[in-house]
Amino acid sequence: MASQDAQLQSFKDKELQLSLQRLGIPPVSSITPVYKVKNSGRRGHGQYKGQGCFATQDIPRGTPILVECPLFSVRQPCNGDKIAREVNRLTPENLNLYRALSGPTPNHNRTDVEIFEANSIEASQIGRQAVTQAIFVKGSRFNHSCIPNAYFTYHASRPAHMTINAMVPIQKSEEIFINYNAQTNFVTRAQRREALNHWMFDCDCLSCTENSVESDRRRLKMRTVETRIKRNQLTCENRQQLELTNRRHGEILREIRKDSYDLYDLCVGEGIIYPARAEALQWGANSYVESAEFEDCHPVYAVECYNNAVKILREKLDLDIVCNGYDSAEAKKTLVALGELFDHVQEQGGVA
Repeated sequence: MASQDAQLQSFKDKELQLSLQRLGIPPVSSITPVYKVKNSGRRGHGQYKGQGCFATQDIPRGTPILVECPLFSVRQPCNGDKIAREVNRLTPENLNLYRALSGPTPNHNRTDVEIFEANSIEASQIGRQAVTQAIFVKGSRFNHSCIPNAYFTYHASRPAHMTINAMVPIQKSEEIFINYNAQTNFVTRAQRREALNHWMFDCDCLSCTENSVESDRRRLKMRTVETRIKRNQLTCENRQQLELTNRRHGEILREIRKDSYDLYDLCVGEGIIYPARAEALQWGANSYVESAEFEDCHPVYAVECYNNAVKILREKLDLDIVCNGYDSAEAKKTLVALGELFDHVQEQGGVA
């Protein structure tokens, strides 16, 4: 048993190192300033945009841009009394930092509540509902885009903190954007604008301006495909109650697989990277694993399915590391899944 555990850990360590090599990311990244804060002009419709963060050098994909603990957080639902209570607890130094943050109006016209509403970020992990809104002094300087070039992650591990990583290569002097609400990827411009009312601005990214018609068409198709995947997954989970035949079960898994590829390609076309592409990859990998676990599945085909799942999860691991960091909960979860596949392949006498 100890030998198997050591072998599995060795496999996971190797997968992590291979991913870091593919990405060109060192095992340990030193956080050095790669951006500066400056006035970013005015947002569409004449709104005051305030400041933004701009690259001071070329930033490679996967580079950690920021690691920061929150100044304070407010449990949802937020209201003026809760915000005032937390603001009153700040030290004079931190209060000055808070009131120096940008807002929907110039500095002398805004209240503490307006500052909070314009700068707070949902403190939630991927796939979990947010329970708090948090203020990050440095992180609040990053502006929003529906097709961002960097990814914001909230890590609940103590101490709770946020990270911002470059999802794509960012050129020197280019503004660094994050998506304030990645859960709105598969909705129209009008729906995204309604969700962004919390921050009191309208997004002026390409998907919200000149490319909005095509973007709406593509994102609605993404939602349709995602809905179909989830519906088919539910059918597979309840296959015994529904008395699905193996043949029909296999057909549904192939449908999930095709839809996961289509969803991934749609995300590429729209410029959406994370977490949507990672989720599409996970669905594709799961469909291969489930195909391999048919009772009458031939061992050779089972190994083929497991190896296909490994290939897909390796791509997902790369995305997890780029967007969340090599030591993130998401990357560790994918490594565990790869380890389980390694065990399955070994049992079937194959090579992962």
